[in-house]
Amino acid sequence: MPDDTVTFLSCAKQLIRQGKRYFRPSNNEGKTYNEILLDDFGITPDVAWEIILSLHTSQRVSDDKPSYYERSDAYIFKREVNGVPAYIKLNIEERNGEAHVVCISFHQDR
Repeated sequence: MPDDTVTFLSCAKQLIRQGKRYFRPSNNEGKTYNEILLDDFGITPDVAWEIILSLHTSQRVSDDKPSYYERSDAYIFKREVNGVPAYIKLNIEERNGEAHVVCISFHQDR
């Protein structure tokens, strides 16, 4: 039986390829994800989704704040993006009656 990270990534990658994906609105100093991704990593949202598609189970880390948005089932990944450590938090949620991947966080790992 595959572990939950394998199952999550497999499902998430399939949804992303189908275009069922979105960034949760950021509350990071009023910046949009376009601004955060460009400022932190020099990338666009489309490149960020390509990076998410390349995530591996070995890049998953424990969530030290599991109650974000009162949910404990988000998946946290850390990897370098253009030489900068990145913190990526993902989940699969219902949106308009269909499953979508939501990127809760994609920013520099501080």
